[in-house]
Amino acid sequence: MYFGYIVRRKGIEQLIEGFKKISRQYPNFRLVLAGGTIRGQEKAKKEIQQIIKKYKLEDKIELTGFIDHKKIEELYQHAYAVVIPAKISMGSSGPLYHAQSYGKCILASDIGHFKEDIQHMKNGVLVNNTSWHKALKQIIANKVLLHSLESGVRRMAKKKLPPIIAQKYKDMYSSLLNP
Repeated sequence: MYFGYIVRRKGIEQLIEGFKKISRQYPNFRLVLAGGTIRGQEKAKKEIQQIIKKYKLEDKIELTGFIDHKKIEELYQHAYAVVIPAKISMGSSGPLYHAQSYGKCILASDIGHFKEDIQHMKNGVLVNNTSWHKALKQIIANKVLLHSLESGVRRMAKKKLPPIIAQKYKDMYSSLLNP
């Protein structure tokens, strides 16, 4: 499952290319692109739809548009893993935060802030944007690895619980006030 905006800077077309390469070998897997289109990126969505059609993946890839909380819950419950492609790093990632909070295996582009938040093969997989097919195949073919990564994600998520973050901020501010 992909969760986020349908925009050019995400590199969704590279993810689809990778998915295309593994979709015949793993016919039961689908790619859900759960995200809406923001103003100015309508052409990006049309390009994604054209790529899906070109590769004849209409029955394998679903574009949901914007979704509500109930649909998010449903998708995460059924997701085998979460993919977070990106060509440009834009700071913190809502989709990464969501995937961590649901304890799902995360495959993210090996760029920017993802390198800071994900320890490769411990709490996620950092993926070269030209190698999505290899990363997807690795996770699908190795359930032991999948479950190990999910455990790593859950451990990471516990470190980011609001009371823990609040305490860190309190300690930091206290140290500044009382040097």
